[in-house]
Amino acid sequence: MTEDEIRVRRAQKKDIPQLINIEHIIWKPLGTPVFDSSYFITWLKVNPEGFFVAECDGILVGYTYAQIFNFVFEDIENFTSFDAIADHAYTTKTHNPAGNALFGVTITSTRKGAGRKLHEAILKYAQDLKKEYFVAATRLSGLSSYINMLIASGYDIEITTDLEKEVALWYAIECTKMLNGKIWDVCDTQPDIKLPQPEKPDSVIAAHLSVNKEFGLAALLPEFMQDPQSKNYAILNVYKLSY
Repeated sequence: MTEDEIRVRRAQKKDIPQLINIEHIIWKPLGTPVFDSSYFITWLKVNPEGFFVAECDGILVGYTYAQIFNFVFEDIENFTSFDAIADHAYTTKTHNPAGNALFGVTITSTRKGAGRKLHEAILKYAQDLKKEYFVAATRLSGLSSYINMLIASGYDIEITTDLEKEVALWYAIECTKMLNGKIWDVCDTQPDIKLPQPEKPDSVIAAHLSVNKEFGLAALLPEFMQDPQSKNYAILNVYKLSY
């Protein structure tokens, strides 16, 4: 299957059984929250225009959903958790059609190329609405493995909460730099700690930047959502749309 065979369209109620299946395939093994039918039904009511699926030969191979909200860089400190910014992912209370930005609530795919197509579709949606920003919280899927590698390699560090936060920020910035990605001025500076460069950039950061190098790192988000691979961290990525 090539990318040309993948078609992106807006989600419909009939898609819900396949969407539930995708959730269980991708997220359940990772120990992250799994969306059930109540989320999909709600999204179709709250913002159906921002709910896209990717399909090939009638089979869904991915989906994405976004809410509209107001964003200014000064409000980054309010990004305390996924639940707070997206109303526990339902978006009923947080979706604001008059807002200046899109927040990518989720993007999931089971086939190579589907994620890129969905990214492109949601960015076009933001452009069609003449929004100023596209914002998303990006997982640090390689962070737990990186920290385990440090410990196994005998690095003289005791992973406390404060140090773990520094390592997470260092890792996020280092991966972004390895990919020649953008880092916004509002982002905290990279901690002055001597750590080995990751063997390869974080795969989720790499996937997002492969679509748009201007999808810049703006902040580290500790305890953003339950995610063992990411040690519950995420990063806030912001893209300023141009017209």
